[in-house]
Amino acid sequence: MSKRTTESPGDGKKKSKTEEDKQRKFIDVCLSLENTFTANANGQKFEIKTDNTKYLVSYFRFTLCGNGIYMCKFREYTVTFLCKYDFKRHMESLGFYYSRLPDEAYIISQPNHRPKLVIIEKKSQSTGGSADNAIWAGVGIKLDYQKMFGKEYDIYYIFVLNSFLYSNVISCKNKYIHIKDILEENEIRIFNGDDAEYFIYINNMLFRELTDRCRS
Repeated sequence: MSKRTTESPGDGKKKSKTEEDKQRKFIDVCLSLENTFTANANGQKFEIKTDNTKYLVSYFRFTLCGNGIYMCKFREYTVTFLCKYDFKRHMESLGFYYSRLPDEAYIISQPNHRPKLVIIEKKSQSTGGSADNAIWAGVGIKLDYQKMFGKEYDIYYIFVLNSFLYSNVISCKNKYIHIKDILEENEIRIFNGDDAEYFIYINNMLFRELTDRCRS
């Protein structure tokens, strides 16, 4: 039986079905990589958009103490702000060797109280994809932080989502039907990073709600 062939436009040459399948797979891989690069670029833009550093420095007088560590005194509290590799280096200096790199992390300390470790992860997506799977994984990742740091810190885990993901999560529709309840049951809060007042909401949580919990 002869192999099926197809005519390739423009060159007049025939290609076997096997060659055609290989070409299609190559195109699919290229498109997949392009989508990944686009998603990563959009994610980086969202991380920059929701970067709390300027707000902390301007309104709460955080100062850079070296090695990417920002600190401030807030009432009787000391608040330490770190991102990604700065978090990793700082925790290693305290004897914790851990591979996760949170988008933002806050350590809220008060004399004679257990410190709080607040982990913020940012997720941005405009269509169906892997970011929503990361939200489902949040329960396990929070547990991982608790296993690593829970003897020394109270752990708080927070998602900052773009409007597309945030609206899907709170909609409770289709595959998101249970996720909002699961996040609430595991005390994982979500914030809309595209909200015009995002920085007010996130810092109110950090400097009012959590510090008030320190007092109780």
